[in-house]
Amino acid sequence: MAFLFWWLFFPCLASSSNILPLLPPHTQELRLSYDGHWISQGEKMSRNDTVLPPQISTAGLPCPHRFIIFCIDIDVVLESNATVILHWYQPDMTTNCSNSHLSPKHEIAAVSSSKSAAYIGPQPPAGASHRYVFLAFQQPDHYVFPDCFDHIFPKTVEARAGFDIQLFSRVAGLPPPVAGNYIVVGSDELTTTTTATQSVTTTSMRDVRCTGVNGGHIGQQVIM
Repeated sequence: MAFLFWWLFFPCLASSSNILPLLPPHTQELRLSYDGHWISQGEKMSRNDTVLPPQISTAGLPCPHRFIIFCIDIDVVLESNATVILHWYQPDMTTNCSNSHLSPKHEIAAVSSSKSAAYIGPQPPAGASHRYVFLAFQQPDHYVFPDCFDHIFPKTVEARAGFDIQLFSRVAGLPPPVAGNYIVVGSDELTTTTTATQSVTTTSMRDVRCTGVNGGHIGQQVIM
């Protein structure tokens, strides 16, 4: 049974680093490989080992199909606010029934859904470790990236901090994730604690305003 972070899909971001609720029972472990090493769930890794994006196994995933991959740091504290940072958004990852790994479908690069937020390797602060959650969603037919999230593409903290995956999923019409996994990455110095244990006064997500399917506006900023 996979201990992952289903609370990412609820309106309030859990502020306790000890909350590890289960994904729905049908959600399986997403197999990840860094430099040929297949990781176990919650495996501790270094920054140097995770500079490049992992290979993702197609094991247990329906074939042929397209998937959207997210990687999110859930232990971020910015100015005493507990939040998250998006490290990777990659749509159009495909299974072709003959390859054992997911890969981007380059021949449809001109399609709007193929815009990706490039992978940023884990960068926990010195003396801390962070949890990085990988989630795979089955990509809907005729999927279109929500323009209200265009801010996520630069590889900067300002662009990626406070990424609201619940809101993104709702606006984009994504189903629940089909697979997930996570790693724990410490700085290359002595790791003693998770950033989430630092003094936190509020929990916040980025304020995003999106046009809903009925023409109304959907937006959310969570502050606790």
